[in-house]
Amino acid sequence: MRDDASSGRHTLRLMSALAVLGAVALTGCGQAGEGLTDRSLLLHPNGDVLAAGSDVQLSDSVPGDAMTAGGSVTFDGITGGSYVGAGGNQEVGGRIEGSARVAGGNVRLSASVGRNVTLAGGDVDVERGGHVFRNGYLAGGTVRIEGAVDGDVYAGGRDVVLDGVIGGDVRVEAEHLTVGPDARLGGDLRYRTSDGTASVDPGAQIAGATEALTPREEPSPVGAILTRLLRLLAFLVTGAVLVGLLPGTIRSLTSNVAARPGATLGAGLLGLILVPVGALVMAATVLGIPLAAVAGALFVIGLYVTPVVPAALIGSALLGGRTASPSAERGGEVKAFFLGGLILGIAMLLPWVGWLVRLAAVSLGLGAVALRLFAEKPAP
Repeated sequence: MRDDASSGRHTLRLMSALAVLGAVALTGCGQAGEGLTDRSLLLHPNGDVLAAGSDVQLSDSVPGDAMTAGGSVTFDGITGGSYVGAGGNQEVGGRIEGSARVAGGNVRLSASVGRNVTLAGGDVDVERGGHVFRNGYLAGGTVRIEGAVDGDVYAGGRDVVLDGVIGGDVRVEAEHLTVGPDARLGGDLRYRTSDGTASVDPGAQIAGATEALTPREEPSPVGAILTRLLRLLAFLVTGAVLVGLLPGTIRSLTSNVAARPGATLGAGLLGLILVPVGALVMAATVLGIPLAAVAGALFVIGLYVTPVVPAALIGSALLGGRTASPSAERGGEVKAFFLGGLILGIAMLLPWVGWLVRLAAVSLGLGAVALRLFAEKPAP
């Protein structure tokens, strides 16, 4: 019972810290959109450190966990717990006693990490000097491992480069795999690439077996096109229903995006990190599992429907804003959404850039909802 109570207190402490970070960061994002681009936040709740801003530099010695979010984040301190970071650029150094979970456009890890690392981004690099004492889970457009990982590695991306020391097994899913001359693999290498081959330098050392897995079968062109058309149709129908049932709400959200696009995008990106982290923290105790399941389900639904907001804004702009007034007919608003939704939906289905368009659309929609909820919070 004592352990459960202690775990519950730790969960509530982390949830409170995340809530404070999210709320103040949303306020900071809104102010940044009005000219205060260097605003930042630093909190120290019960041994943890939370930092957010357009440019965050954290070199503290942290007894507990360190959590950061911003356009550019540099961490080179020491944590007694784990590190969680999100931002456009993440430079993670220093020493982390727990695990590191980082997402961003560019992620550079040169830290010593006592447990596991989970890295995701456009460009992900475990740099020389970086040392992970357990396992590594990496995903991105380009993934490079030049440092040391004592355990197993699971990597996925367009281009994966192994040129460091890995103590365990390696599993790679990529279009192209390169094993460099400084690679030292203590276990097996299993990989699946688009053409079933990998470029392995003669100087590389692989202690275990090397296995090329059968490339995944590409769906037939007709089937792929039909699937994408059905996804687009489902999005248009769902969005039309929402716009038809909640025209005032959609107008309010699109107005937020139009008035403060930078703040809305930043708030949405922050929410994409804080909500899953908060759900995981809630799930750490038995009592929190139902709440985490509900939060996770609502989050998944939100990821699907939030692009309706920027789609409605695009359609309204193309129609000259004629549907944006409170007196506009509901049919005109649905028509505007169909126009914007068709354009945005096609863009989200494009190869290579579709994921980036979807990320922007989801972030704008999620940020608009978050800013509105925060603005409508009653004063104490």
